[in-house]
Amino acid sequence: MKYFCGLLLLFGLGCSGGSSDGKIQIHGKMTFNNSPVEKGTISFLSDNGNADAGVISEGTFEARVSPGTKKVSVLAYRIAGEKKDERGLPMVIEQQFIPKNYNAETELTAEVQSDKSEFNFELTGEELAESESTEERDYKGQKTTGRRY
Repeated sequence: MKYFCGLLLLFGLGCSGGSSDGKIQIHGKMTFNNSPVEKGTISFLSDNGNADAGVISEGTFEARVSPGTKKVSVLAYRIAGEKKDERGLPMVIEQQFIPKNYNAETELTAEVQSDKSEFNFELTGEELAESESTEERDYKGQKTTGRRY
């Protein structure tokens, strides 16, 4: 009986929603010029250099983030074209279109706390020019820009 009660206690603690690493599960919506961001990443950067990140998919994101004030960085990609590599395999050319003030020179912040789990970001601005933001990816989705074969 003691063994059974111990299992119940452990199971109850494991399902309590608490996190042993201190991180908070957050989620939210991501739009750019009133349209959902279809594909990208969101990073929450601490002053000490640590970062937590999540994937943006179809205008929503989820991430596990340590509490505190964070700078928020957003990268989003869309297909800008296709070509074949030197072996004749297909490559996708992706364009990162979110302006620098939301990533490299971010102005976004978030205060991550245990009592707030939803963060919605409505980004606006002029898209980056294709020449500033193009990456090539092979048929497996691996980044090939600057890669030697």
